[in-house]
Amino acid sequence: MKALTTVIAAFACIASASPPALAEGAAGPATNADQWLGLDEAALPGVVPEVQRLRRPQSGPHGLKASWALPMVTLDQGQLQTLFFTRQRAVVHVQQQWRADPTRCQAGIRYQALVTRFNQQLGRIGVATGDAQTQEASTAWAAGAYDVRLYMDQRPGNCRWLLVHELHAERDPSEL
Repeated sequence: MKALTTVIAAFACIASASPPALAEGAAGPATNADQWLGLDEAALPGVVPEVQRLRRPQSGPHGLKASWALPMVTLDQGQLQTLFFTRQRAVVHVQQQWRADPTRCQAGIRYQALVTRFNQQLGRIGVATGDAQTQEASTAWAAGAYDVRLYMDQRPGNCRWLLVHELHAERDPSEL
């Protein structure tokens, strides 16, 4: 329950239009995600007790499959889903997606709060395209052995964020 509680609490901190200031040492959004990267798939249930095996794996980027997920959580008038993608039995990609009713979105305000938190947490400013005022935006950070990417979509009929933690991988040029 600790991992799920941490994720919920972290997103709840940024859920309001005016997020509270971070206390010293407070958990940031998806604080555990970087700790989950590289875990052996067999060890995942022991480290993240709330994780559940999916009946049908979900397809992901670069041919990855998610066979594990945290339970869906209602958070700030939306739904938060966390998926664990593996390659060769190791967690290499953690994806957290939040969706809400487009009529009450405020995704831009919340997106900017997340960007600010990650800039502080990672000690560097992310590379961004778009901003909180645009319909779509993304920010990316290189954090040593892993990368963090945050996407926002508030086009008409949409209200979502996608937060990705992924092991930094050297890719074969043919994959690009």
